[in-house]
Amino acid sequence: ASAWTCLGATSPRYENFGTVDTENPPQIDAVEFVNQGVFSVSTFHPYDTQNTLYYTNRGTMRGSAGFHFDYVNSLGLRSPAKSFYNRGEIVATEAFAGFGQLELLLQLGAVMGSYIDIDAENIVSSGVMRVGALGRMTLDGDDVRLERAGLVAGISVLSELGRPFTQFVGETDYIGPGGINEIYWGAGSNGRMDPQNTALIPTTLADVVRPSSGRHEVAYPAGFTNTVSIPNGGFIDIAGYTAFAMTNALTETNWVVQVIFTPTNYPAGMGVEARFAPPIGSRGNPVAFDGCLTALVRYSLPDIDAVTGLPFTNRVYISDAHAWVTNATLLTNALAPTLLRPNVIDFSFNEPPDWELGEAGNAVFSDELIAHPDSVSARVTNYYAAVSVGLGTVSRVITTPGGNGLFPNLQRFLTPENNAIFGGSEAGYLSDPTNNPARIEINADTLDLYHTRLKSDGMMSINARHFTGRSPARTDSPLFRFNVGSTNASVIVSNVVPTTVRRLTGVLSCWSGIWTNQIPIVVPDPNDAALSVTNTVDIRTHVFIVDTSGLGSIQPVETMDAEFHANHVQYHDNANITRRLSIDALSFHNLGQFQMLRPERITDADFPRLQILTNDGGFFARQGFSVGTDRTISNRVQMVVNNGTISASGVRIRAESVVNTGVLGAPESLLSLDGDAIKLDGGSLVAQRDVILRGKDAKAQGSFIQAGTAVTNDATGVVTWYSGFLEFNLTDRLADGGAETDPNEWVTFDGIQMLVKPALGDLLNTTIRSEGNIFGDMVHLWAGEDRGATAAGYQDNVAVGRLILNGRFQSLFSFEGTGAANALYVNYLQLDGTASDIEAALDLAPNFKIYFAESNLPAEDLHGRFDGRLVHVTGVTLPTPPPATIADAEEGVSSVPLRIGTTREGGNVRLSNLAWLDVPGGEYTVEYTTDLSSGKWSKLGDVSNGASRRVSFELPANVASGANTVFFRVIGRH
Repeated sequence: ASAWTCLGATSPRYENFGTVDTENPPQIDAVEFVNQGVFSVSTFHPYDTQNTLYYTNRGTMRGSAGFHFDYVNSLGLRSPAKSFYNRGEIVATEAFAGFGQLELLLQLGAVMGSYIDIDAENIVSSGVMRVGALGRMTLDGDDVRLERAGLVAGISVLSELGRPFTQFVGETDYIGPGGINEIYWGAGSNGRMDPQNTALIPTTLADVVRPSSGRHEVAYPAGFTNTVSIPNGGFIDIAGYTAFAMTNALTETNWVVQVIFTPTNYPAGMGVEARFAPPIGSRGNPVAFDGCLTALVRYSLPDIDAVTGLPFTNRVYISDAHAWVTNATLLTNALAPTLLRPNVIDFSFNEPPDWELGEAGNAVFSDELIAHPDSVSARVTNYYAAVSVGLGTVSRVITTPGGNGLFPNLQRFLTPENNAIFGGSEAGYLSDPTNNPARIEINADTLDLYHTRLKSDGMMSINARHFTGRSPARTDSPLFRFNVGSTNASVIVSNVVPTTVRRLTGVLSCWSGIWTNQIPIVVPDPNDAALSVTNTVDIRTHVFIVDTSGLGSIQPVETMDAEFHANHVQYHDNANITRRLSIDALSFHNLGQFQMLRPERITDADFPRLQILTNDGGFFARQGFSVGTDRTISNRVQMVVNNGTISASGVRIRAESVVNTGVLGAPESLLSLDGDAIKLDGGSLVAQRDVILRGKDAKAQGSFIQAGTAVTNDATGVVTWYSGFLEFNLTDRLADGGAETDPNEWVTFDGIQMLVKPALGDLLNTTIRSEGNIFGDMVHLWAGEDRGATAAGYQDNVAVGRLILNGRFQSLFSFEGTGAANALYVNYLQLDGTASDIEAALDLAPNFKIYFAESNLPAEDLHGRFDGRLVHVTGVTLPTPPPATIADAEEGVSSVPLRIGTTREGGNVRLSNLAWLDVPGGEYTVEYTTDLSSGKWSKLGDVSNGASRRVSFELPANVASGANTVFFRVIGRH
């Protein structure tokens, strides 16, 4: 089966055609290693050869600890081999059979992992390579080509990696299945906790255990007084529990009642099934109570195997033998003696032998089954067992940012808000996720992942100086880090990082209770049928509660590091960044999403060479987003184009050209755009504070701007005001697109500052709304020229189409010029709220005038006020000002002339859709009537405009069929 050309010296070639299966593996010293058959070895350390430069595998290779594929010379020094070629299968399994309680075992160094380490100049693989849950797979090469290969690190349902069942060691110890980690446990009787605890479990029959009966406490390990509740808090109302009941009348006076309580719709996509089975495999415990069954629950989560592409189902089985065991005691983990588990509750990932023998319940649950009103005693003797375990491999469940508490490295189980953030653990051996087991590391000068399938339960690390950009077929890992570039002009990164992965992982908690009570029943006297007698029936009751509130089926993917190095980069995936983002590119085109979880900001340092940034996806950074603000004039960013969403506490962009058609949001601070050419073509600029446009030229059409906001607490009615002003500091032009384009709508909560009048431009197709705060002074500084009551004032003087001053109690709108004589020219002046009392609500400085052509109040009442500084202009021809927005409408009913689209069907014209503009994220109800005088409106439907300010509602084909006139209204619900 094997061939050597000579013995005692380095052979040119070792080749295996048959089967090598030994715990005493051959010592191979050959330049070339070729496996055409089955090569299976068991070693404490990864198996390697000597003086081998060329590796070829066309068969199957299995190693209990794995393999090293590199060059080891006669002195034991390592260096890269020449080539590695795999067209078969290479599997590395853990050297130690059990790997439950991975955190503690790793800390003790008690477990050897599984390894496939490849270090070669050229690596080509189209086959499959697997390592286990404690495994690491590394590929280091100059030219790494993995076209159509499959790489797996972790437990695969389609492989034999991992231990699916508990192994019982004698009567007192056990070794848990892989991926099960104990968090707390307890067992006891008569309401007393064990280990020590002063709290009592409820034993009153009226409060007997069921999901609606409140807290059922269990103890943490000895030395701690913490208690937890089963089920968890309000989870019952969220998930909804279902009861599965089994009754068994052994004799006329000896009955058994068993009930399983479990949620049936949580986590999402998970199925549940319950059975009751006769005792099998006593786990060291004799069957003490005949007629009692093992309670079994199976949770199932369907998925697709990332490597094979075949469907499979993740399953976890829970069994409770409490009903037929004399006492519930605590077993000791043989590998980690500080960890315990009740002897009556067990877990497995493969189907246990008693599952197939089990049956569904035979009774419909009612309270009387476990709390019969005729029970002899109101208080019962209770025996209980409880355990909570973490489900999932160590790499998925014990990493957390700065964990502290009872089990600092299991805080990921106990703090769901950290589920999307891995970070560092307090334990040094897991302080960096790059040390996690079940990881794949690829380091290449040139990397091709065309149609590659990659799955890791730990981390996926991809580093390539030249990434070909050919996308993998599928990737599946909860944690990524990548550093990719291109030696050519550009690189495309697509289908590398998934948004989520499907994992049945988290906390699973169980409580089991046993008690016996009696009820009297009247039966015919066996000695005289005309008479009756009263018998006392003993009822052994077993209740098993399973709480899945800590489980999850969908896990967000973390991208720990994302680094790009190329002149031009195009990125398509979604990335939750938790350590580093670096875009070393001249131009970067984002079609995916970046969510900055840590650090919570994107800064100029993240774009060291940037000239052009195009965003068709999303950037989200809680602490800030800045591009180009640190550049000198001679080294400015050339262009920033946002067609998607950029949202951060504050947003600052500085470039020669800035274009926005999407959403720029600064929900906690200011938003600043600085550029020679600023173009707002639709889209929105929204900030909690100021919105600033600086530079030379700005043109806007169909845009929405909001500076500041007011938030009303629905419960208290208290309004929180966030002041924000609009600032324009533009030298050359500030203009809209005119009447033929979509109008602009701009809102300010602290006035306007136009410090310099641009040489050109007007805003006659723009509505500016100035909101007045209670007792607030809204300051407006305006550099428009005072050209008198003539048409000349409306030409290249930043004249405004519609100005709305919306006053509240005691609010004041102050206007002041920046020079000796300034003015604001308005086509339509609208004074709403308390602003209609102009003497109290307006203050025009001596150097400032407001000219208006139309107004919502009688022009003759306004003209001449403030010593002639409020002036009505007549004899000028101006375009119709843009309409007011939905926000103007009293009680949320739109006064906007809705744009109505039509279609022609069979020669008849019918209404097809309504469209209007409003604040992004608005929600509306659309209604219609054919008779305004009736006051009756019929609902057509609800609609939301998401992140856009454009709203469109498709009308039903039969709306108001046969009516001559139809009226529509839109009610804002935001």
